Amino acid sequence: RTESDRRTRSLSSGALGALALATLLQFVAQAAESTGRGVGGLVSPSSWADAVQTRFGMTLIVRLVLVALALFVASGAALAGTRAWRASAAVLVACLLLTFSLVGHPGTGRLPALGLILDIVHLGASSWWLGGLLLLAMSARRHSEHGEEWSSGVRRAARSGPVCVVVIVVTGVLQAWRTVPHPGTLTSAAYGQTLLAKSALVLLVLVIAAALWSAIRRVGPQGAGRLLVAQSLLALAVVGVSAGLVGLDQDASVAADPVTVTVSEGSLSVVLT
Repeated sequence: RTESDRRTRSLSSGALGALALATLLQFVAQAAESTGRGVGGLVSPSSWADAVQTRFGMTLIVRLVLVALALFVASGAALAGTRAWRASAAVLVACLLLTFSLVGHPGTGRLPALGLILDIVHLGASSWWLGGLLLLAMSARRHSEHGEEWSSGVRRAARSGPVCVVVIVVTGVLQAWRTVPHPGTLTSAAYGQTLLAKSALVLLVLVIAAALWSAIRRVGPQGAGRLLVAQSLLALAVVGVSAGLVGLDQDASVAADPVTVTVSEGSLSVVLT
């Protein structure tokens, strides 16, 4: 295996470790939030037990198990590149992406099955694109410092980047059509406004991605440095805005009218508003 291959495996293992830590922190935070126990709920076994009984909590536990399996597959250096290794990695990645889709907007609203499929493809293309950007940045630095040539994997990431961005845009547009109840929500609700901000950032990403690919074809990795930095920063901004969408109501522009209910039991009558 080349030095580039070893760096790629180390990067994959590090990313999976970060995902495991983030998932664990998300689980304990959700446990504290859902049980209303505040900071004390972060270390409360009873809060954890309550969280496991929810779909959100169970999905996070499944994700932790999948990450452990993915770490095992990623560390299989002797098997790396074989057909069985690639098939195992592909199945694990698809299952990991599904755990994200099941706990967000994709599994709700109209056509939830379509939403799950679109989200898995959307997240998969995003992950491939962001991982490719990181590989490109690392390889560009090594090229400038040591004159190291790009490996076949890095060149494949460079070629697939623009395709991934197109897939991200197409699936994102279809997902927006599915989740936004009516066009007015785009300007009147926080969800729609945030979605528009994300769309503007993605348009900038498309422009820079085209310039980056053109620079790589014309002058090679030495001409990609600044464009890589710009696209990476925009990519982080897109991820941040996307994370903000998760906690927003898709149709918050619709006002909730008060509802009055009268409950009677014998001579006792209670009016609830």
